Amino acid sequence: MAAPSERLSPPTLSESAPSSASGTVSSRPSSYLDSVRPHAEDRPLLRTLKLGSDSVKSAEAEQVPCASYAMPTSDSDKDGIFPAVVEGPERGNSEYSQAASQLGSTRVNVYNIIYPFNVMQQTGFALGAGLSSGGRVIDRAKDSRDGAINNLFTFFAGAFPENYEPPSGFYFEVNDDSPVVQDNINLFDYNVHERVNDFVAAALSQDGRVNALYSTPTIYTDAKYAEHLSWPLKTDDYFPYADRVNAYWTGYFTSRPALKGYVRTMSAYYLASRQLEFFKGRSEKGPTTDSLADALAIVQHHDAAEEIVADSLACMCPLLNISYCPATEIDLSAGKKLAVVVYNSLGWKREDVVRIPVINGNVTVQDSNGQEIESQLLPLANVSLLMRDFYATAYVGKPPSVTPRYWLAFTASVPPLGYSTYVISAAKRKGATLVTQTSYKSTGNPNDIIEVGPGNLKLIYSANEGKLTQYVNRRSSVNASIGQSYSYYSSYDGSQDLEYFQASGAYVFRPNGTFPITSEGQIHSTVLRGPVFDEVHQRINSWIYQITRVYKEKNHAEVEFTVGPIPIDDGIGKEIVTQVTTAMKSNKTFYTDASGRDFLERVRDYRADWNLVVDQPVAGNYYPINLGMYLKDDRKEFSIMVDRSVGGSSIVDGQLELMLHRRLLHDDSRGVAEALNETVCVLDKCAGLTIQGKYYLRIDPLGEGARWRRSFGQEIYSPFLLAFTEQDGDKWTNFKVPVFSAMDPSYGLPDNIAMITLEELEDGKVLFRLAHLYEVGEDKDLSVMASVELKKLFADKKINKITEMSLSANQEREEMIKKKLVWKVEGSKNGEFKSLRGGPVDPIKLVVELAPMEIRTFTIEFTSLSASVKKGLML
Repeated sequence: MAAPSERLSPPTLSESAPSSASGTVSSRPSSYLDSVRPHAEDRPLLRTLKLGSDSVKSAEAEQVPCASYAMPTSDSDKDGIFPAVVEGPERGNSEYSQAASQLGSTRVNVYNIIYPFNVMQQTGFALGAGLSSGGRVIDRAKDSRDGAINNLFTFFAGAFPENYEPPSGFYFEVNDDSPVVQDNINLFDYNVHERVNDFVAAALSQDGRVNALYSTPTIYTDAKYAEHLSWPLKTDDYFPYADRVNAYWTGYFTSRPALKGYVRTMSAYYLASRQLEFFKGRSEKGPTTDSLADALAIVQHHDAAEEIVADSLACMCPLLNISYCPATEIDLSAGKKLAVVVYNSLGWKREDVVRIPVINGNVTVQDSNGQEIESQLLPLANVSLLMRDFYATAYVGKPPSVTPRYWLAFTASVPPLGYSTYVISAAKRKGATLVTQTSYKSTGNPNDIIEVGPGNLKLIYSANEGKLTQYVNRRSSVNASIGQSYSYYSSYDGSQDLEYFQASGAYVFRPNGTFPITSEGQIHSTVLRGPVFDEVHQRINSWIYQITRVYKEKNHAEVEFTVGPIPIDDGIGKEIVTQVTTAMKSNKTFYTDASGRDFLERVRDYRADWNLVVDQPVAGNYYPINLGMYLKDDRKEFSIMVDRSVGGSSIVDGQLELMLHRRLLHDDSRGVAEALNETVCVLDKCAGLTIQGKYYLRIDPLGEGARWRRSFGQEIYSPFLLAFTEQDGDKWTNFKVPVFSAMDPSYGLPDNIAMITLEELEDGKVLFRLAHLYEVGEDKDLSVMASVELKKLFADKKINKITEMSLSANQEREEMIKKKLVWKVEGSKNGEFKSLRGGPVDPIKLVVELAPMEIRTFTIEFTSLSASVKKGLML
């Protein structure tokens, strides 16, 4: 490798920082470069390159200095070479937050333009700033000039002349002809000098003033640290945000809900498959879980090519949600048996209801000991069969050859990090219980009720109107009024906009009126009652169908909705929502999760950092719901959990609202260049997309809801995973190990700890992560320090070495701590902010401590897998 001086020889080099004299590069003092040099010995020497003055001739009247850049001289620090355009004072006042929410209404004086594609890699370098969705990073600020926002930093190579678009010649998308930045001096197409000049020229054309620093995120962070300031600590986020008036980016929280549900399902398979790959041993020649990881990564990019991922993720009855599962649709009357392996990827023992489609009515279910267990049969609804036939044909290319008649449901009990086996066969005596079915129509008496639920939880419906009216839990002594309804927002088409065209689209949510969705006549309710759970079937209208389930052993209700195709023959796009209403006095306040971790307080029409001007009272109060949301009063908490990422809010006190589906007719001019009008075609018939999903609701006494949100939230993320195989003959099973757990039989993870990663790496080490599920003060019993005993968790293996890593596992935590910058925080003792953390791991005791909300990452080196583990995986 060439020496640094050789690699950087052209053009002119200077060891010192440019002065502020005319004809030089920067208005910074001479000590500036020293202040941004890396502190550690192993970081590379930084040098400054002076460019000629030709590129800034247009700015001579204002005496704008030439451009400069600093670049690393060693490959070890190449976290990217990024240009930055700087203008105006470096710090603004608290209005920085309003700029994040309404970018278009404020003049931005500082841009930090960063290469657009390694966003995840660069996020960790944004110290001293807050990162929100869409890549916007807001640097906390101190003073302002004429109300301008003086410190807005934006990830991506654009932001900037227009919407998300970069200057001409700097658009690095696929098939674009913009020259890339080639910074290897030894290659023939080295062009840093030319590209920097082009960038400076583009910046000058916008504003006429420029100070361009060719830099890295590390250099920028060091420069901010060198200012020795105390920084405000921001614990919330910047949702919801808008880039101009009437343009809140809150529609994409729900857009493409079927794909979001598919990703959530396949993410659970990915988590489990990595665990199983670890138990069995990573294949050296065959396929690994990396292919599924690649597919999931691609599909979660906001511009993903969905059809590629759909082909990659088809496995293990992925259409079970629409009752299509050929593996279970076999005739058991001829003596065949169906073995069901139920896998639990969580670290604690759990029980849950398994539902599979079957064609035989006289069947029985046996557990791993050969004992019959309680089960029930429910007839498949006509709406389910119609949806099944259409979407199964679209998915596999031909109509299903067999039509199941029933859902078979039973309760499975599975050990932590393991599986249990169940066998379904024809019943010789009494088989599964066929549910009783009762249809209810208007009685004319407003006092007539329908009580649903075989256990402690009861839902009460009005027999006259078919509407939900009461929630009663005998176990928790909760008795609360409750109602549920549907409505839609008509989507604004932008036709009346004079200054800025803004339609509701894939990203932007802009409603143009709210309309209740009413039944064509009275809502007819059909109630199915069984020993495991009850169901309430309701057709809301011709394109909305709902099933509400109340389980014997659970204290929450499950609502399964089928929405679509959304009609658009009136030329109006529609955004479908459901509202669940209580009498609770929530005082405009509700709580939504932040990426499934902590819950953040939201106050309708209010922002803590500035005085909000409300121009969109609905869209401006919508938030992303990844795990759930809740509200409370002085007596109770009302929570809703979701099975996929959606948008939600509390537009009315005591009410929670979820957006379930969107079908729009206009593009919102945010880069997609098409309307959000998803359709599915089978042969010559096309229809708007129908989606099926679930949400879960529960009301608890005040202070007791967190335990359900946290534990059940993990069960939503990691549901039971099912595998099937046929068995012949009278022998009840051919499995040598019908029940398996990787843990010590007497052990399970604490209720407040989740194992979020267990993965064998290419070098044979094992990547292992644990997360504390609770926030400080969230639960009186579980918001405490917790311990995990690794010897019991990995009962059949010997740990030779354990090394704690950084969160992303790209360096040892000990080394990271040595390089970590300690930032001064306003209002904290000694200017530093300290949080509670678990202590070091004793290599002998092998116990990991975790404080509330802490995530710890390790690499572990084991001896070879034991025979018992491998034996359990020979299925």
